[in-house]
Amino acid sequence: LRADGSWAWVLASGRAIERDENGKAIRAAGILLDVSPRKTAELRAEEAQQRYEVAVAGTSDGLWDWAVGTNDIWFSPRCWELLGFSDANERFPFSLKTFYGSLHADDRKGVIDALTNLVKADTPVDRQVRIRRLDGQYHWFRMRCKAQRDADGRARRLAGSIQDIDAQKHVETELQHATASLEEAQTIARTGSWSFDLKTGLIEWSRQLYMLFERDESLGPPNFEGAMSDYAPDDAIQLQALVAHTAQTGEPYALVARRRESNNGVRWVRAVAHARLDAHGNTVGMLGTATDVTAEVEREEALHEARAESETAHNRL
Repeated sequence: LRADGSWAWVLASGRAIERDENGKAIRAAGILLDVSPRKTAELRAEEAQQRYEVAVAGTSDGLWDWAVGTNDIWFSPRCWELLGFSDANERFPFSLKTFYGSLHADDRKGVIDALTNLVKADTPVDRQVRIRRLDGQYHWFRMRCKAQRDADGRARRLAGSIQDIDAQKHVETELQHATASLEEAQTIARTGSWSFDLKTGLIEWSRQLYMLFERDESLGPPNFEGAMSDYAPDDAIQLQALVAHTAQTGEPYALVARRRESNNGVRWVRAVAHARLDAHGNTVGMLGTATDVTAEVEREEALHEARAESETAHNRL
């Protein structure tokens, strides 16, 4: 207990310096060292370690650490689990060579280059990679890491994490396949699709719609006025009125309209759309399609002309 009433950590050391004829110590000397700063630092380090262990146990990510220049990589228990080593008895020292070898061949060079750039230029790593698990199957992970540097700026440790994104990647792959199938079907049917969010004003077009209206896909979809300009002026006025009516009432519309003239001449488009409603029945967006029906319209016109000629010829008899 200090004079000011506060407690101090001390290291006590002493020994007997005088004994009686029976060897019993009758006088001792010693020192007391105030080790409060060191003890406080130890307690703080212990508390920090406990917080770290709680954080590691509470995260779904696997943490890893590599001392640059060595061959061994430390994995957290969760990291081992993500790699398929649920049984601690199956785990073994994981070297840098083993890690590189577990990467998919298509991802290996990119990871090595990224880690090299991190060490040399302090460029953080955030990549999606495939790592072979214990069962021999490749799994998708998001790999992130940063470098810890010394006072001279040299990388001493690389610390990072892996996050399981395998299910997400499979969903993305399925979506890509579905999108490709939809685009192929729309190309065959000469149909493009679009969506319009009334709240955000966001407009999305399918690839076939860009082709149908001869627009550059890299420029993105046009705004509403731009979309209306793709139609012949008289038909654009009629279509604009139908869009406003659907937005107000939620009722769908369908219209065969002329596309604006281009090098391909006059083209006819069947525009169809319906409203997207919220839980209260209010229109919050619209979904629609545009189909090239030029051949259909031309057949109908040719049939109409043939019938008219037939009737004229019949009347002359």
